[in-house]
Amino acid sequence: MWIPIYLEGMFTDMKSSQDTMKGFYANHPELGDGPILTVQVLTTGFWPIQSSVTCNLPAEMSAL
Repeated sequence: MWIPIYLEGMFTDMKSSQDTMKGFYANHPELGDGPILTVQVLTTGFWPIQSSVTCNLPAEMSAL
C-alpha cells in the first residue's frame, strides 16, 4: 500500500527538520534571543507538488 510509505517519508522529513534546527541553534546559541528561523526539509515525492518559491534570506542569516 502506497499511503504508509508516503506517511513514513513525511514523518522522517519532519523529524529531520526538527533535529537540524535543534543542531543549528545548539551551534549558534547567540541567536536564541532574536527572530526564530524555521527550515523544513522536504523530500521530493513524499509531499504534494507545489510551485517552487525562491527563498531570499537576510544577509545576517545567509552568513551563517
